[in-house]
Amino acid sequence: MRCAHRWVFTVLMLIMISIPAAADSLFDGITREKIKQELKRFEDWSQGIRRIPKGAKPEIIVNDGKITFNGKILKIGDDIESWKKVIGGNPRAMLDRRIYVWDDLGFKVGIGWTNTKVIFIKIIFRCKERGAVKVCPENGGLGNTNEPQNFFTGYVEYEGGPIDSQSTVLEANRLIRGRAQYGGGCGTGLCSSVWGKYGYLVSDPDIDSRGYESIFYGVSFEGDSHAEFYPVKAGAADAVPPEDVFKFNYVERDSTKKN
Repeated sequence: MRCAHRWVFTVLMLIMISIPAAADSLFDGITREKIKQELKRFEDWSQGIRRIPKGAKPEIIVNDGKITFNGKILKIGDDIESWKKVIGGNPRAMLDRRIYVWDDLGFKVGIGWTNTKVIFIKIIFRCKERGAVKVCPENGGLGNTNEPQNFFTGYVEYEGGPIDSQSTVLEANRLIRGRAQYGGGCGTGLCSSVWGKYGYLVSDPDIDSRGYESIFYGVSFEGDSHAEFYPVKAGAADAVPPEDVFKFNYVERDSTKKN
């Protein structure tokens, strides 16, 4: 298979070289740009890279500690009302108004126990059975009222790596930048942490026992209860926070799981 790949790659390279730079094409429909695209596709295939095109909405991009929703900034630690204003719609309040669920968009946002500041957003790609009780409607369960009634179908990108319902952790890691790769610095789990220019964020993939080979059932982005003691400094994107920063408050996020 690898030999076949090298042969096709070589043929495409020879064809592209034979096309003069000023020429539109060598044969009808075969252009330098199309050949470049094919070369890139073969290169991705050889490296096991699966690219997800942009364009689907809503678009959630997390980069250098900053979250954007359709181009507008969302900040962990801001009041839930500011998030509702940016996201729009009519979220459903659950768990004594600690969780706000956007049923139509496929994600939920949690706030702290003693205030209304946002501490996490969790995006749901597909249903995952938890324990012996069936919760997935497609598997005969009634569904979990604390989860969105629809799955997320937009575009998610984390530190350069797109993620969707078909992505495995390995595939995501091949495009995620450096230290932000899952499993690279969050204790024994496969979470990821970024101490970036815009703040401190942790991403936790909802996966199964296959680990790196598991698909993403969902993914969360959250702040840290210790982050306020470590102000963001110039060049923080390349720094490593103290070890005790890697202690996270999962109570609110995990309280939505039904076993």
